[in-house]
Amino acid sequence: MIAPVGTSPETQTEKNADVFLPEHVRSRLLQNQSIQMLPWLAVKAVKMAEDPDCSMNEFTAIVERDVSLVSGILSLANSVFYSSGKPLANVRQAVIRLGVRTCRNLILSSCITSLMSQMSMKQEWIRETLARHGFFTAVLAQNLNRALSAGFDGEEFTAGLVHDIGRTLLASCYVDEFLEFDSMEFTEDLDYLDREASILGTTHASVGAWYATNSGLPESLVAVVRYHHRPLEAEANRRLVALIAVADHMANYAQRFENASEYDFSANPYVSILEETGVNCAPLMEPGVAAQHLELAEDAVAKMSSLK
Repeated sequence: MIAPVGTSPETQTEKNADVFLPEHVRSRLLQNQSIQMLPWLAVKAVKMAEDPDCSMNEFTAIVERDVSLVSGILSLANSVFYSSGKPLANVRQAVIRLGVRTCRNLILSSCITSLMSQMSMKQEWIRETLARHGFFTAVLAQNLNRALSAGFDGEEFTAGLVHDIGRTLLASCYVDEFLEFDSMEFTEDLDYLDREASILGTTHASVGAWYATNSGLPESLVAVVRYHHRPLEAEANRRLVALIAVADHMANYAQRFENASEYDFSANPYVSILEETGVNCAPLMEPGVAAQHLELAEDAVAKMSSLK
C-alpha cells in the first residue's frame, strides 16, 4: 500500500491535486505491495541536507535512529575511497569525513536501490537497464555541474539518480504491458511521452512526481522528476531541471549504443534552456569535450557495475 507515514488518504489526495493520475494507474500503484514509500527518517535526512545551514549534530542525530543508514555511512566512510587508514566507528566522525551532501546522496541512492530491488518485474533486464540509466545520468549531471560551474552542491547527482523513478514504478505495476508504451530504446522524445499518454492516460513523469511527492522528497527533486522532459514548464528549480534534461539526453544517446565521439552537444535541445537560466554552456561546445564527459561517465558506470 502506497501511503506516506502518518498521512491520511484525504491528505494524500490534497497534496497531489495538481498531479493527475487516472484511477486505473493510481489503483495499480496502491495495490502493488512491492512498492513502498521511502523511509521517513531517510527522507527527513535528505531534506535536512538540502539546507546550507544544516546542523551536523542534528543531521547525525537523525541518521543514528536508523541502523541501515548508520551502516551505509560507516561503510562508505571506511572504504578505500574515503578512509585515511584509521577506521571510524563513530557516526558523527563518519559524517564529518564524508560531508553532509555526500551522506545525502548515499542515503537516497541506497533507498532507491532498495526500492528497485524489492519491486517485482517480469524481465530483470528492465530493472538493471533503468538503474544503469539513473546512475549514468547522475554522474553526467555531476560532471556537467563542475564543468559549467552551474552552482549545485551534490543535489544534481541525487536529481539525476531519481529523475526516471516513474518508469521503474510503471515497469513494476504493468509487468505484461510495460514494453507496449516504453520500448526501452532511450529515444525519449515527446512522441515517446505522447505514446505513454495515449495508452495510460498519463506519463512516467507524472507517476514519478506523484510518488516523489508522497514520499516527501524535496520540491527540487519533485520538479526534476516531473519536468525533465519539459523544463520550460518548471516554474521553480528550472536550472536544476534543465541540467538533468541535458544529462538525460546525453545518457540516452550513449544507451542507444552510439559512438560517444560523434555526440553533438549543440544538438541537445535542452542546452538553450540551461543557458537561459544563466549557465554558460560554451565550454562543452568545443569539439570532443562532450564526448569526453560521456566516456568518463561510461567508465564510472562500468566500475560501479563491476562492484556488484
